[in-house]
Amino acid sequence: MTQLGVDICGLRLKNPTMLASGVLDETGKSMLAIAGAGRGSHCHQIRGTGAEERPPNPSVVELEHGLLNAMGLPNPGIDLFVDEIKEAKKGGVPIIGSVFGGTEEEIADLSGRVALAGADAVELNLSCPHAKGYGAEIGSSPELVESICRLAKRAPRCRSSRSSRQTPHR
Repeated sequence: MTQLGVDICGLRLKNPTMLASGVLDETGKSMLAIAGAGRGSHCHQIRGTGAEERPPNPSVVELEHGLLNAMGLPNPGIDLFVDEIKEAKKGGVPIIGSVFGGTEEEIADLSGRVALAGADAVELNLSCPHAKGYGAEIGSSPELVESICRLAKRAPRCRSSRSSRQTPHR
């Protein structure tokens, strides 16, 4: 029998497919349902999480030949989302937490908190073009991306719930 399992930087996946962060992985219960459906998705990447709640906004426009989607990073904030990560972990599939922030320190802090909540890996969302100050402005600077990655990698996995309030990169 063919084996599709892959190892990505120590994260073992049963196959190389995963549910990307988005509307299907907003809650731990929805991620559990998808994991239980056997749809070949053996890893969930949790929607981007920030320090504070960002409410949903109108995000889809119908065009003549398709849809245009701009989410803008809506999420309940890290304090509420850690429970969703813990719930999703019950599905037995690896969880990748996605974080974003307005400062290097905030991103590092969130990275540690998502890992502490049980995420098996952390994605740093540094390129969202729809959330001013949280994405493209940060991701377009190689020096800033390098600095953020270094800080996030060194982030203690048990940081306090304090929120970094330094000057954002906007």
